[in-house]
Amino acid sequence: MRSLYTLGLILISSTLSLAQNELTNLESGGITESGKEGKILFGIHCATCHGTEGAGLVGVAPSIRNLDFLALASDSFISQTISKGRPGTAMVARPDLTEEQISSIIAYLRSLPEVHPTRITVDDSLKFSGDEENGNQLFTQFCSACHGPYGEGYMLGLPGTGIGLPGFLEVASDDYIYQTLKRGRLGTPMQPFLGAKGLANLSDKEAHDIITYMRNLGETYDDRMASAPVGPGNSKAGEVHFNINCAACH
Repeated sequence: MRSLYTLGLILISSTLSLAQNELTNLESGGITESGKEGKILFGIHCATCHGTEGAGLVGVAPSIRNLDFLALASDSFISQTISKGRPGTAMVARPDLTEEQISSIIAYLRSLPEVHPTRITVDDSLKFSGDEENGNQLFTQFCSACHGPYGEGYMLGLPGTGIGLPGFLEVASDDYIYQTLKRGRLGTPMQPFLGAKGLANLSDKEAHDIITYMRNLGETYDDRMASAPVGPGNSKAGEVHFNINCAACH
């Protein structure tokens, strides 16, 4: 009887301890000390474009506190994006931020509560080969409406990100792009495109073709920019860039 009584006390004590931990997490938002510092830094350096909660704004900045994005993007992926920026977009390089500050921002991004956590392994060593010409046709058919004919994205005033720009392609591995095509991004316009449940029912081979074409976009970007005619510009894209980079002062 005494052993059962002792066991009961242990179970009650454990339950109360777990409950207290859960209460503490709820009261603190489940954010570590590093994450709390990251939240402050995020508010100062990132929220202007990405929003206070990192939800982003279509046509301006992507959602970066998104479970699908965070399941795919490694800490290194995010760190490089912050420190090196994305040339051709409003995402400028931030060499002024220390590694510790960037780590704190990443900790805040990853503090998003997960009801049904998703874990995806992205193999950055994978290299896919495909038919570039077919990839061009598929990209034009399924990707260009949101991302632009050459993946220019926001710089053309479009709702999709600049997936054809060197800044993105230098950081994103083939498998990262493949997994994005396969899964989409919950809560954003980016839908899954692979398989029977995908928007376009693309096969793995067709996904590899698109990725091969995207790699070519990155490699030929400088040549296209050098030969691009200088025209009157895109007023819609100009308004977006002005609001992001100029409006706060002007």
